[in-house]
Order: sequence, then structure tokens, then C-alpha cells
Amino acid sequence: NYVAGGNHMKTWVVEGSTNDTDWLELDKRINVNELNERYSTKNFKCKNSGAFRYIRIKQTGTTHCESNIMALTSVEFFGTLRD
Repeated sequence: NYVAGGNHMKTWVVEGSTNDTDWLELDKRINVNELNERYSTKNFKCKNSGAFRYIRIKQTGTTHCESNIMALTSVEFFGTLRD
């Protein structure tokens, strides 16, 4: 169920790995307010880059309604595929 002004992520990290064991922090966001509305979209450019086989996003704090629930409609990562 939708919670007004609620279960929107505000603090997270994006990490990349070549082997699914060793992870490098690509980006970190703390107390982001731009996603705190229904059907909100926003592009964020990662502060670090590189070639990775695996990409993950981890919620590292509570949502705007102080919940630990990570609720996403969709996530897209853009980059260049390499052989």
C-alpha cells in the first residue's frame, strides 16, 4: 500500500563488483528528498565509475516515514557494455 510522504528511499549506496565478493562504493546518497512523492523519477550520476559485472543498491537508512522497507517501482543503470 502507498503511504503518503512515506516509503520512499532517502539514504542508499550503489556498489559494483567484478566477482560478487569484493564491492566498491560507486555512489552514496544521504537524506535525498527528490524521491519523496508518488511516481517520482530522478537521475543520479555515480561519483565513481569502472567496469563491473555486478551492480547493487542498498538502502542504508530509513525511508521518509522511518520505515526499513525498501520499496522500488523500477531502477535503471546506464553505462557501456564491454566484452
